Amino acid sequence: MTETLVSQKRVRGILNGIVNTGRVANAYIFAGPPRSGKTAAAREFFQKLNKTDSARAVDFYELNAGKTVISVEQIRDLQKYVQYGPHVLPYLVVLLQQAEKLSGANGVSGNAFLKLLEEPPDGVVFILETANPDELLPTIRSRCQTIVFDYTPAREEPPELAELIEFTSALKAKNFWQICQCAEELQKTGRETAQNYLLALAQYWRGQMDFRKARFCLKYAKILQKYVNLRLTLEVWLLQMRDL
Repeated sequence: MTETLVSQKRVRGILNGIVNTGRVANAYIFAGPPRSGKTAAAREFFQKLNKTDSARAVDFYELNAGKTVISVEQIRDLQKYVQYGPHVLPYLVVLLQQAEKLSGANGVSGNAFLKLLEEPPDGVVFILETANPDELLPTIRSRCQTIVFDYTPAREEPPELAELIEFTSALKAKNFWQICQCAEELQKTGRETAQNYLLALAQYWRGQMDFRKARFCLKYAKILQKYVNLRLTLEVWLLQMRDL
């Protein structure tokens, strides 16, 4: 599904302000749920920084995580690519997708990337795209400016997510069997999709200024990354969330 930045007016305003003032940091964290426009924002930011209409340029480097981690070899290739700064344009923008995977492999790739952040080449801007910023190494987070992308419902959103928002908004009125049925339906979507729904819910509740529910959804989204009983975990999440 293609990402758009249409509904992220606040984010666009922040990025436009950076471009207009010329106060460009070396590294940013774009934090938000899947399909919230993070990748689209990175490409648009690159275009505006360099006053170009294309994001398909030698100075836009996109690093995609593998199945489990961002490898040390990928970081070494990146180091070679950016060591002399931009190739043609004023800025070389590096986009790391699923940046939380830097913390895998005992954090070796994360530490290798940290060296780049400590002594960044002139004209290079790193953008770390992630749905789980808390999983980044603290030393990496401290060297980045974080821009949060809110949950923004769109026409393309699956109806299950809208129904889940409605259900969790009325949890106080739900009985045990209704909660079990909801957990069963959510289980059928699979572990990864269920986790993405919880991340989206965390952003939704944050937008509603209910930070307790937002933190609770984020907590259980992280739990789902582990090998746990999916159905039981979802039931516990809903039952405990009802008591918040």
